[in-house]
Amino acid sequence: MKSNNLINKFLSYLINKNVVVSLAAFSLYKVTEILFNFNDLKTGFFVFFSTFTAYNYMKNISSINHNKLLDKKNKELLLLVLIFVIITINFYNYFFLKLISPVIVVSFLYPLNFRISNFRICIRSIPLFKVFLISFVWSYITYLMPLIYNGFEIDFNILKYFIIRFLFIFAISIPFDIRDFNVDKILTFPRLLGVKKSKYLSWLSMLVIQLIILVDLFNSQISIPMFLALFLSMELSSLVIYYTNTRRTNLFYGLLVEGLSIIMCLFVFITKFF
Repeated sequence: MKSNNLINKFLSYLINKNVVVSLAAFSLYKVTEILFNFNDLKTGFFVFFSTFTAYNYMKNISSINHNKLLDKKNKELLLLVLIFVIITINFYNYFFLKLISPVIVVSFLYPLNFRISNFRICIRSIPLFKVFLISFVWSYITYLMPLIYNGFEIDFNILKYFIIRFLFIFAISIPFDIRDFNVDKILTFPRLLGVKKSKYLSWLSMLVIQLIILVDLFNSQISIPMFLALFLSMELSSLVIYYTNTRRTNLFYGLLVEGLSIIMCLFVFITKFF
């Protein structure tokens, strides 16, 4: 019983410190590497560390808005951001910095409130916008940006798998809006459509992905092992979405839902042995 409590505390620590979500982003990046047969450790490091920095920044920035810059927690946050900036500027070239600059700007502005005349504006408070923004940013940073940086030309196949990545992230992001259904003050799909119909929307996204990869299989554009890895990832994700509700624990969302990207990476990694 004591060991179970220690494990739960350790897992909760990894979730709360945004280590799991950073591993999820890194895992999606590794899927991109395997799909397109390239290897770039520096970009993988950036994907992990930028996600870790961005999520901790967005989680803790509200206290900085209240002029508490000298608090211990805020000092740690500012130090983390400073380390990230120094490493990024010193270890990556101008082309890479140009590619990531839009994402950094969006991440910086995302949690902030702006007052223009009598209007108060916050990006994450725009109705229904959050899930699309998250899906696009994650798809760009874990898929499109690394491909552009590594010299791949944008063609139909790359755009097709960008859509697949976007739909996957969109589908597994909706459960987090279901989790926050009773506390969210902004309009999300669960608040607009209800929990059940929002799950249908996630499942529809998964179905579109499965149809795309099925066509690719018939056209011999992906191998049978890769098809099975992606198909099973969608099926498992759909099952997790089915069991999503407002009563699930933080471990369910922070470990199982967030871990779907990690599981997909493991499935895809196994295909290298076939």
